[in-house]
Amino acid sequence: MDYNKDEILNKCLKAIQEHKCTTFDEMSLYVAPTRQTLYNWGFDKFDIIKEAIGQQKVIAKSRMKKNWQSEEAAPALQIAAFKLMADEDEFNKLITNKSDVKADVNIPQLKQVIITPNGSTEQSDMADAQSV
Repeated sequence: MDYNKDEILNKCLKAIQEHKCTTFDEMSLYVAPTRQTLYNWGFDKFDIIKEAIGQQKVIAKSRMKKNWQSEEAAPALQIAAFKLMADEDEFNKLITNKSDVKADVNIPQLKQVIITPNGSTEQSDMADAQSV
């Protein structure tokens, strides 16, 4: 089947608007040909499609934040809204998966071997050798 790519592009943009699509894959559900064909044609790289999807993301996030900031919103939603608006320090304090890594590392004591001009050897700890 032959497709007119300009018509398909217009259908993609229309689907993004009508169905409020926030991903390329979601948009491809509403448009023929298949998702794979759209990828093969490079439609996922078209700036006009990226911008239309980006606009839908901004609209969706704005709507969610407005709902989450209301006094009646569930605490989990208020926390989610705060995370979206928090600076890095505030966000890090909210993270619930905190990992502290502690390790006991046993470093063996290094020995220094000194060979004297007469061929004899002397051993000393590296700490002792540094003070010599």
